[in-house]
Amino acid sequence: MQQFNNKRFHLIARTKENQDVVLFEFDEDFNFYYYMSQVDSDIYKEAMILECYNGMYPINRMSVEFPDNTPYFEKAKKKVKK
Repeated sequence: MQQFNNKRFHLIARTKENQDVVLFEFDEDFNFYYYMSQVDSDIYKEAMILECYNGMYPINRMSVEFPDNTPYFEKAKKKVKK
């Protein structure tokens, strides 16, 4: 489990290699959409904002998945080159 600092909210993003990265830690609950907009969808495949309150288990307050919009023929080219 990820260790967090004393901030209330934590923005965690998962890379395409399934590594979790803590990008931002903040206390303001009105900035969810701002912090989510800062996540680079080319690097990360999904992101979530977790709330940790009084040392309890984290609660998922917001999450987003970034779909892979690469056209099928380009995905097929990559498979052939490998």
